[in-house]
Amino acid sequence: SAHHAGPNFIRIKVIFMSILDPILAPLAGAPDTVLALSQKVGLDPATAEKVIMSLAQAHLAQGDTIAIASQKTGMGKDALSQVVSELGGEETLRAVARGLTGGYAGSGKFTLLDELRLILPGVFGKLR
Repeated sequence: SAHHAGPNFIRIKVIFMSILDPILAPLAGAPDTVLALSQKVGLDPATAEKVIMSLAQAHLAQGDTIAIASQKTGMGKDALSQVVSELGGEETLRAVARGLTGGYAGSGKFTLLDELRLILPGVFGKLR
């Protein structure tokens, strides 16, 4: 009947775009997008993004990347190890961490994270 013809017939394809995508795309051996990685590891994209950020931050800290990220995210070490290997390993994490922190420090360039801190004040305080 006609009254059922409504929003449930409109299929909207939600495209998940991550702030990490421009960092991942040029890296050899890494998936081009967080969405692609999330599908491989069976996480929803928003969770995958947070996990990658936590891993990248943990990579910059002294100590065991997986153990630190596990404490931060509450995810098991095996699951985190799988994310790291699908990402392309520690090299990719280093690149992601550099991309997020503007690790080309001294270049005076404005980084993606600087811009995001301006656009989304408060959000990145929680990530640090």
